[in-house]
Amino acid sequence: MAREQIGALDNLLAERPSLPDGALPHLPPPNGRQDLQVQMAYLAFQNGEGVRYLTQFNQEPRQINNQEIYYTFQGITADHTYFVAIFFPVMSAVLPDKMEVEDWEAFSANYVAYLSETAAVLDQISPDEFMPNLTLLDAIVASL
Repeated sequence: MAREQIGALDNLLAERPSLPDGALPHLPPPNGRQDLQVQMAYLAFQNGEGVRYLTQFNQEPRQINNQEIYYTFQGITADHTYFVAIFFPVMSAVLPDKMEVEDWEAFSANYVAYLSETAAVLDQISPDEFMPNLTLLDAIVASL
């Protein structure tokens, strides 16, 4: 699993697509499916580089919410000696603080569309509209 994720990160950093398809590299392995990847950016630090994004992992259809979404940086040193994984909880005024779904059948039936709409909204938000400001978290990564 780790080798696969490191290889995926190497490929991502070599190709640098603006919007990669599917799940982004993530270590340690999560317990669930990566349902969201937004606010992706490539970042460099003194001895390497990586990618930052906001994500939420779920085992079933779940509303994207302020209790479960988080910032992660997944990077690797230039000499490929160390993998760097950083995690910070984040919040957004556009997300509910907790689950607020009343009709689970309807929500589940429209889950793919819901994720797409939510991702579009979150990608349009300025980094300084998140709490904490994503730019400040990026500065922590850059200081490594």
